[in-house]
Formats: sequence, structure tokens, C-alpha cells
Amino acid sequence: MPKKKKAARKSVPRIQNIDSVRSQILTLIRRGTTLANAAESAGIHRDTFYDWVTKGEAGDPAHAQFAVDVRGAKAHAQLAIFMIVRQSMGAPKGPGQPDATHAVWWLKTRDREEYADHHVVTGPSGGPIQVESIDFSQLPDEELKKIIADPTYRPRVVARQAAAVAAVAVAVAVPPLPESPPHAEDPPSSEGEPDPV
Repeated sequence: MPKKKKAARKSVPRIQNIDSVRSQILTLIRRGTTLANAAESAGIHRDTFYDWVTKGEAGDPAHAQFAVDVRGAKAHAQLAIFMIVRQSMGAPKGPGQPDATHAVWWLKTRDREEYADHHVVTGPSGGPIQVESIDFSQLPDEELKKIIADPTYRPRVVARQAAAVAAVAVAVAVPPLPESPPHAEDPPSSEGEPDPV
């Protein structure tokens, strides 16, 4: 039996000019492009980009300066956006005036930890929220109707569950509707009718 040939291993193309690629990436980041889009626009996979930055932050001499430059490019883009927000504060809106709405959106989506709206929900006096669990299948119909009707007791999930249980209770108690007459679009039945020829 002849030996099978091993499948040729795909080779990963080598980056011809790493300095040029890195320069392209940094320019795009300074202009506000996402890190992943900057990398892919420069012709490398985002995983390669993140690998370079991670190695640089860990102290790899081949990538350390690039990691510092990426941080600086991100700060540069952020500063440009801050300037737009600052210029639009108190300025009359009109043609040629910067609109801070888009700049604020950019900040919130690029650095969620720092700029996005954070809502913290707590219970009384900042304590934990008390959760009440109700087994609606065990409640009598009258109790379900009271819960549905009570405007002070309307947590979304509870209301939906109560409405669903009540709908099931009503569906069981209501007899099926009589058959409806055919719609105008429905073809006539062929039972006992002559063939239209």
C-alpha cells in the first residue's frame, strides 16, 4: 500500500513591513477608529494586534513601544473628542458648530467603564433588593385577579406571569368559539356544488 502524502501545511504570511503597519494602525486610532478596525484596515488580524499590545504591556521589548504608542493614540483621539464637547458647551447651535451629541456617544461607546451611564439599583437605605417569589399555579383565580388589578403590585415579571396564568385559566373556562363563516378570499367549497365550466 502506497504511503499517503501529508497535506501541505498552510503558511501564515509574514508581515513585510511591521513598522509601516504599526504606523497605519496608530494613525487610524488617533482618528478615532476602533482598535479592531484599525488593525484590520492595516492588513492584520485583530488577534495579532491584541497579541502585540499584550506582549508589549508584559514587557516584551519587540512590542513595548508599540503598546505605549497605542495608549497614546487612544488618548489623542479622546482629547480630540473632549475638545468637540468643550467647544459646543454654551455655543449656539448652527451651521459649522460642533455637535456634542455624537462626541458624547463616541466617548460612551469607546470607554464604557469611564463614560457610560451607570445605574445602580438598590433596596431601602441602599441595601439589597428584596425579591418575593410567588407560585401562581397555587393561587385561586380571585387572588390572581386581585394581583392583576392592583396598580401598586406591578413588577413586570409578576404581572406577565399573572396575566399568563389568568389567560390560561380563562381559556380553560371558556368554551371554543363557533366556526366562523368563510372570508371573501377563501375559495368556495366544492362539496355538492356543480363544476363551473
